[in-house]
Amino acid sequence: MLKVVKKCALCFVCAVSLLFSSFAVSAEENYEDGHITIDTVSALNGDSVIVKIGIENNPGIMAMTLSITYDSSALTYERYYWGYLGDYTVVDHPDKNLIRFVNCESMNLDANRTMISLQFKVKEDAEFGFYPIDIEYKSGDFCNWKLDRLMPVITSGGVNVEFNGENCSHKEYGEWETAAEPTCTQAGAKQRVCEKCGHVDISEIPAAGHDFAAEWTIDRQATGDSSGIMSRHCKNCEEVTDVLSFTLEQSEENEIDNTEGSVVAPSDLTDELVKEQLPEVYENNGGSSIPKADEGSAAADGSGIINKISENSEGRIAKILSSISDFKWLKIALISALIINMRLFVL
Repeated sequence: MLKVVKKCALCFVCAVSLLFSSFAVSAEENYEDGHITIDTVSALNGDSVIVKIGIENNPGIMAMTLSITYDSSALTYERYYWGYLGDYTVVDHPDKNLIRFVNCESMNLDANRTMISLQFKVKEDAEFGFYPIDIEYKSGDFCNWKLDRLMPVITSGGVNVEFNGENCSHKEYGEWETAAEPTCTQAGAKQRVCEKCGHVDISEIPAAGHDFAAEWTIDRQATGDSSGIMSRHCKNCEEVTDVLSFTLEQSEENEIDNTEGSVVAPSDLTDELVKEQLPEVYENNGGSSIPKADEGSAAADGSGIINKISENSEGRIAKILSSISDFKWLKIALISALIINMRLFVL
């Protein structure tokens, strides 16, 4: 709760600073505070292009408030794509030739990659030439969780509108390049350039979808007075699914590590909890707490390895394995011993 209150307060301070500030300054070239770079891309009249804004030497930034400037007489802002940041506010002000950008996280983020990607459309009547895209900010618009002021260096970029000739068939495109990585829920984009005239072609990359872990994570430990909470977490974002409650007694009976952040493997307990609390999920999973593995894939208990060896073995090994078909873990132990013996023999 304290983290949420602190984040909200910091975001409020950033928003007020953004709304009432009017004097932007350029940072001195102190790369210790980070180096933000803006792509330079080429396009034709009528093209939509994506400009990536990335950061290097990231010192760890919690919040930022800035203005992304562009020439609205030649470029029309269309949309943005997510980068590594998780909390965006993006507002276009074409009458002021700028885009207001506010980001506020719950902790320092120190990734060195794309922060945000902006898509612009080149106007049909834009004259040929270079149209810069830059970032303006003032002291205090970048800060870490200690509220230390940061002044990253900005290297501007822009859109170069080139003469392209007439009646090009756009049949000689270069390779696709990813312009914006997709996230679990947000689509990304890729673009390619006609090698004859410079026309830019953009195509969407579908959202990747959530990749939930097979195990549960304890989100809140159980006590004598209140139940615990556990859920399956997405491996790539903060989304959770299959949220279950459990009692302290259940955790003790099933020898669960009842501490926040600990991992609970699928078991008879999770099957029981899903069956009671999430009956539709239990039914969809074929009577289990998690979806059944696809047929043909190696089972997690090692049976796939055993079957492979059985299929390709003759003589004593095959007979031994077939005689203990109901004891999978005994099979695994036997195979491990055989492998160790073979390695020792080779050495």
